[in-house]
Amino acid sequence: PFSIILFIKKEFRIDIIFAVFINLFLSIWVMHFVDSNLLFFFNSLIENSGYVNSLGSLDIQSFISFLGFSKTYLIISIITISTLFTGIIIKNGKLSFFDQLALAALTARFFIYHAHYDNVILVFLLIALWKRIPQFETLSKELILYGLIVLSLIIPARFLEWHAPYYGVFLMYQLVIWIYSGYFLLRNNQNS
Repeated sequence: PFSIILFIKKEFRIDIIFAVFINLFLSIWVMHFVDSNLLFFFNSLIENSGYVNSLGSLDIQSFISFLGFSKTYLIISIITISTLFTGIIIKNGKLSFFDQLALAALTARFFIYHAHYDNVILVFLLIALWKRIPQFETLSKELILYGLIVLSLIIPARFLEWHAPYYGVFLMYQLVIWIYSGYFLLRNNQNS
């Protein structure tokens, strides 16, 4: 998702194409030495992420594995999410760069398997909201949402490992707050 944002911006397009090319070239070069290839790498990535699913994971990979669907559905969902994300960014051209990074972070967080420690990617969401807080003297909806997101990020991972239904309460809290914050950024579109 982050590379999509940079690719859409003309001033970063050459840089991101170069970075992707270098990454791809170096990956293929290393795979040559370990007797592997890109197809095997991506298949292994998807299969292994299916094995490490645990309670507390909020992502497409976990959801598809939980439902018992094949990895084909995961690939289709990744393509769909990437396309939707690109469409949202293009359609909402007035979003600030920080808002775009926040939406990319949210997309990346739900994109494929992530554990609790990966929630740090949502720091971009906090930055985008921080820039919207008008004054510290007044209690604004941005400040309240900011506090709720901070709370969602500092919930101890141990809470998310409890047995059902208790861990579900914390997961639902995180899910609702994170999705609402993406909606909030899109709904209250501002170019800062």
